[in-house]
Amino acid sequence: MGLFPNNVLGVEAVAIFGVFTAQAWNIMLALYQSLRVTPEDLMTVAKQFGCNSWQRFWRLEFLYATPSILWNIVISQSAAWFALVACEQATIVVPKNETLVLPGIGSYIQIALDTANFGAVINAVIALVICVLLVNVFIFQPLIKGTAHYKYGTSTDSQLPQQSQVYDLMVMAKVPLLVKRLHRHIRYWWLYGAPKQWQKLGFSRIIRILKKYTVYWRIAWWLVIAVGLYRLGVLLIKYLDWINLSVLFKWTFLTTSRVLIAVLLSALIFIPLAVWVASNARRLKLIQPVGQVLGSIPADIYIPIVALMITLTGTTQHWWVIPLIMTGTQWYFFFNIIAGYLAIPSDIKDVVNIFHLSGWRWWTHFLIPSLFPSFITAIINAAGAAWNADIAAELISWGTHQYAVTGLGAYIAQNINNKPAEATGVLIICVIVGLCVVLIWQPLYRFAERRFHY
Repeated sequence: MGLFPNNVLGVEAVAIFGVFTAQAWNIMLALYQSLRVTPEDLMTVAKQFGCNSWQRFWRLEFLYATPSILWNIVISQSAAWFALVACEQATIVVPKNETLVLPGIGSYIQIALDTANFGAVINAVIALVICVLLVNVFIFQPLIKGTAHYKYGTSTDSQLPQQSQVYDLMVMAKVPLLVKRLHRHIRYWWLYGAPKQWQKLGFSRIIRILKKYTVYWRIAWWLVIAVGLYRLGVLLIKYLDWINLSVLFKWTFLTTSRVLIAVLLSALIFIPLAVWVASNARRLKLIQPVGQVLGSIPADIYIPIVALMITLTGTTQHWWVIPLIMTGTQWYFFFNIIAGYLAIPSDIKDVVNIFHLSGWRWWTHFLIPSLFPSFITAIINAAGAAWNADIAAELISWGTHQYAVTGLGAYIAQNINNKPAEATGVLIICVIVGLCVVLIWQPLYRFAERRFHY
């Protein structure tokens, strides 16, 4: 906002940044997971062909990761719609404390909820569905069909790629052929010309010299991190609101329990569902767009239904929190498991059929090991999304009525105009997520790399 004073471009930048953060990490983790489990025989072939690190990445590792990246882009696009409600009506503190409202579906939904206008909510859902379906038909279906060319395997797969009339039309059209020819020249320069220019400019020699001092760079890096954390810690101690710290630990335990339950229920329900969908091309074609549409509907859309159920039943139980959190987590399992199942080499499936594996042995000896890296990526992203969804779920508003439960998410939502208190709650979430990454997810990633690797 300070870079663009009195200009709507600053407000747009705030919204775009918020939507970006809802998408980027999921795509990055998908690429990271694929890079860590790239089959060794493919790496050996790339080495035998004399590929340098640049060529190996673009000709092998990136192509191997393409199906997983694409399916996670589908999830990220759904997460973007999920984030629009917060991003198009954001409360910022710099340069001054104010609420910014941009015209769009997200702010439309929030205003509809504030005014308890059920008809407007229905209109927003219809608009969302139309947008998601158009994006699915014209972008994702052609791309998903195209990823069949990048599947790792040595035999003919019985699973037919997803059908797309747009893809077939582009194959027969003349303009894509011209683009393909242009792309061929760009690709050749990118793979071979760019490294040659790199060599001529002497960057490779500089890097070789710098690599001799790797230990010193590492020490300098950790010193910078330590100094930065110290300075940041001093600023946080002065800025954060520690008034409710004694009860925040109890609220954190309650919220963590809800997040854990929601993630586990999502995994138990949507992993088998995703396997069932991905195992049949016809089911995948029919159900995948439905899942994408449902995954794109923000949790806020379900608030009128929850408010109506609470009013009709007069319940004092907080059962409604778990389903609302699940709306932000379940689709990470659904799409990541679909991507993982479709990426299983067809020769592995042929071996399973030859040995007639079925039932429990089919799950433990074939499916779980094959899907384990995708499961780790799914649960990391789902756990992060669960915290975001929890903030919206623990305090819901329908017109003038508010329904809240005790927890860290409600504390953050209630202090949206008290930035130090809100930042305290967010910092606690960051600490918990960081501990989970160090103590749980990284060891599981290493275990997956070591044990479940083609």
